[in-house]
Amino acid sequence: MDFSGDLLPSSSGDGTDPSILLERRCLAIAERDPLAAMKMAIANQLQEVDPGLSASLIARWAAQDFGRAYEWTKAQEPGALRDDMLARLAYLRAQSDPVAAARLVATDISAGPARDEAVISVIHQWALQDARGAALWAQSLPDESLRQRASDEIAGLAAAPFPVKGAR
Repeated sequence: MDFSGDLLPSSSGDGTDPSILLERRCLAIAERDPLAAMKMAIANQLQEVDPGLSASLIARWAAQDFGRAYEWTKAQEPGALRDDMLARLAYLRAQSDPVAAARLVATDISAGPARDEAVISVIHQWALQDARGAALWAQSLPDESLRQRASDEIAGLAAAPFPVKGAR
């Protein structure tokens, strides 16, 4: 596919920041070619304009082809951007396969805040489906404060006024 017409922002004449126009183009391109959109966003350092853009693009790609989005992300240079995208993928995977999402978090995301937040998002999704399974994983977490946060997340869902599978 030829995206040459998509690569340069047009002048809107209304004073809109060219980075915002590029960001909008990336989101539009993602509908037909998520890889091209990711490459364009990274090449133009758009994650510095909108830190959530890469996560949004990877989520759109994962909705179309989770396997390719995951493999591409894993192949990126280790760092915060990669970890943020992997965290988004883990959240998405947890909705259908929390065990696979937990494995992704444990093996692919660097230790630190992104991994901790990914653990909590996976725990949340897992507990919505199977609170007992989520609790077992939470208890296996090596970091005491993260283990407590995860347990609190599960307890909060169990106390929620909406039904949670396996919570009682």
